[in-house]
Amino acid sequence: MLSLEYALHAREPGARVNGPVPAEHAPLLTAALAEPEPAVAALRDWLAAHPLAGTIEHLAYVLLPGIYRRLSLAGVDLPERARLASTYRHTWALNQRLHQSLHRYARALDAEGIPFVVIKGPWLLAYAYGDPGTRPTADLDLVIRPADLPRLQQWLAREGFRPTHDPPPPHHLARSCGLGYRRAGAVDLDVHWHPFMADTPVAAEERFWADSVWMDLQGARVRVPSPLDGFLLTLWHGRKPDPGSRLRWIVDAALQLRRAPIDLAALLARAEHTRLLQPCVEALPILADYTPLDLPSLPSPPALPWQLELYDRLQRHAAARRRHSVWADPWRKPRSLALRGLEYWLSTHSFGQDFEWGGLIRHFQTVWASRAAGLHESARDQPISMADRHH
Repeated sequence: MLSLEYALHAREPGARVNGPVPAEHAPLLTAALAEPEPAVAALRDWLAAHPLAGTIEHLAYVLLPGIYRRLSLAGVDLPERARLASTYRHTWALNQRLHQSLHRYARALDAEGIPFVVIKGPWLLAYAYGDPGTRPTADLDLVIRPADLPRLQQWLAREGFRPTHDPPPPHHLARSCGLGYRRAGAVDLDVHWHPFMADTPVAAEERFWADSVWMDLQGARVRVPSPLDGFLLTLWHGRKPDPGSRLRWIVDAALQLRRAPIDLAALLARAEHTRLLQPCVEALPILADYTPLDLPSLPSPPALPWQLELYDRLQRHAAARRRHSVWADPWRKPRSLALRGLEYWLSTHSFGQDFEWGGLIRHFQTVWASRAAGLHESARDQPISMADRHH
């Protein structure tokens, strides 16, 4: 079954579901994954167009520490060695702070009796990279059970953490995946009460918890996803419209495959069970361009309902007229109402719930309140200046 939440997510205005690798940064993937000689040649080509004395896009910067460490250990002559080494040292120091925070949070949550699973950055550092200086990680991602959310929110409030944006109202909470929390001077927390999508079946989420394993992360013994679920999460997060992951998810997935091969039949079955078959099928051919991945004949994603096709047409209609004034686009308000109504119907259908007029009105109120408050913009997606990275 299709995750309609993912399908809607991919069709939002401005969404950049990660597709083909940007041509200008493709050499970085070669530098990160190829044998040393072609890797250094690719790195030189990239540096010729992107000198490290300037400003580097975030999606490229996050690969540089791993490239430096890998090629440095291979004993090759590196261009811009001093500046590349500075990205490694900077990442190592930040990740030491991240792991210290993980120790503190793990002890506190254990004392509160709140089980959790560590996903993404800290797990990938230990499982796939094996070196805390090779992958920048901006925050800690924790998965909890939905029933434990109220107790976790109480603990976060006591500790001085505040949401990075307005939390969803109670009637909308079940249709949300997670929320970020921030406290001055502390490592950010990204709390997920659904490990995949909000409309993932409960049975699939219970399987995620049952298959999770214990692992030592820099001295903190915590629960992490199974290799299969971790790989699926990498593919799924690689397809999300996150500029910082457009290249890194490929390296993340490739290094996981080098650590241990993945049973593709089991992966596809798991993806179908979690309603993530579509992003999985979209991601695997991209990954196969950079790894020795022998892909079988991939199944076709489930057909889209006509309501989603209509939603897509309205979004394209809106995008074509976005520069027009309200008076030049008389269909703006009716089209917006139709889009919000379709969003509610699709999410209701995805959760197997009945359509309710009261629920539709609350959905309109939630959307308008979110727009009035503004969207939280993460600093991690901004370009990074290399001016202070060479010390």
